Amino acid sequence: MTLKVLAGDLTATFNPDGSHLNRYLRRKILLIKSLSDQLLLHDKILIPTPDFLTAAGLIIILGERNVITLLETDRLNFIRHKGVYGYIRGTGPDGSLLTFNDPKGQRPQDSPIEESVEAAIKVINEHCSERKKISTLLVERSEGLETSTIVDAIRLDAYADFKQTMAWKESYRFDKEDLLALPGMKKMGVRVFSPGHFKTDDPVDTLLALGHMNIELYLSEKFKCTSTSTASPIADCVSLKLPRLAQDHPGRPQLWSFLEVAGVPNISQLLLSDNDRITNFIELTDSPDAKQFRKWFHSNANLSEKEILQRYIDLLHQVPWTQRAPGKTLRLAITTAAGFLPVLGAVASVIDTFVVDKLLSEKSPKFFIENLRNFSGQIKLSE
Repeated sequence: MTLKVLAGDLTATFNPDGSHLNRYLRRKILLIKSLSDQLLLHDKILIPTPDFLTAAGLIIILGERNVITLLETDRLNFIRHKGVYGYIRGTGPDGSLLTFNDPKGQRPQDSPIEESVEAAIKVINEHCSERKKISTLLVERSEGLETSTIVDAIRLDAYADFKQTMAWKESYRFDKEDLLALPGMKKMGVRVFSPGHFKTDDPVDTLLALGHMNIELYLSEKFKCTSTSTASPIADCVSLKLPRLAQDHPGRPQLWSFLEVAGVPNISQLLLSDNDRITNFIELTDSPDAKQFRKWFHSNANLSEKEILQRYIDLLHQVPWTQRAPGKTLRLAITTAAGFLPVLGAVASVIDTFVVDKLLSEKSPKFFIENLRNFSGQIKLSE
């Protein structure tokens, strides 16, 4: 099974004033932290976005070569939902969550994927030396959906969530279930979700934040994601909804406390200084041992910190396959064959220790943790 995450927190959330790329770049430290977590915990990262300024931001932050690697290895995909959603009031007091598009498809959030990619790459042209290649990969690794279809599916869920919050008042109820009468909007006015301008005491902002979370959860279910990391600023407050949702990987908060006990420091802080280190980290997290670690960690994610550490201790005590029959027999056969060769005979014990174990041993999460520990040590030594 491919472990996938719908990473809404890695999205440059759209803003009509075009400031979402700059806001995204200011979040560099948090983005690197989230990305390193997701690469450790998941085989594939899916990022929802109406335009591709998210991809442009990642190219600036990670470097073009690293984004190309993530795309080529299928570790990173984009879900392009065309169009922008918002709360739209009509000529009366009533309004609704709706999608609005440019009929001519001229804006990057409304145009075909190919054109939207080109518009984003053009913004950061000086950061791209392989413009054609990365544009082609972004198109290949993107799946398109209509935002209007998604909003139609989640609208009533968002209203139901809104009615369970402290922001709800009975005066907001309208005689049609798909409409509300929220204050603070001018006739024929439109407001979109914008984390940078979110007001906790504003009912329209609250509804938009809940709508955004429901959009992410819809996409997470549609693409069969194991986890969902939301960009909605209100998600943590909706405890009534969380029991039926994946919202985030249940073990993500304790991932680094576990790795720290295992002797691995928080690597995200070390990755900020050199894009080459990010390249090595991507390769490390794409190894067979890394995939075994993810399966093991996901299967134990609901345990307490103490319990998962005990499972790790049990893992360390497991006897390698090469130390058991028939592993011992094959191991003996290889080293005996080496003994017949004049040159290799003198180093049979070296082969036995460093090569045979590597060739014959089963893949294991404990090997990945050891590799991760060595990787972090190399970073420290080079600083």
